[in-house]
Amino acid sequence: MLTPERPPIADDPIWGEIREWIYPQVKSENKSRYPLRTNTPAALIVRAEAVTVACVCGQPHHPFRCDKGKSVPSMFLTGREHRSLGCPSRPLVRLWGQWLKIELNKVHGVVQDPLYS
Repeated sequence: MLTPERPPIADDPIWGEIREWIYPQVKSENKSRYPLRTNTPAALIVRAEAVTVACVCGQPHHPFRCDKGKSVPSMFLTGREHRSLGCPSRPLVRLWGQWLKIELNKVHGVVQDPLYS
């Protein structure tokens, strides 16, 4: 079985706690933004916002941050200002997105393909 590349956030201790609070992106394989549920515990959000992982370009970034006008953060695979570096469109980000889709769908019981169960 082929397994997509794991994103750096998967190796951080916060991943085991926060993954159940992230909305699965059911209809897309290539997402770089994953919103957290509005009822995510505040203490977990505070801890998540302190996490730093590597972007696809290798530079450190904070994956949990708020979008413009949003009160609950989302998880991002690339740095806030990395659009000019082309980070969101790199092939590795797509592989990370596929891995996240599979993992989040497992957590939320969306998996229908027996290959991934």
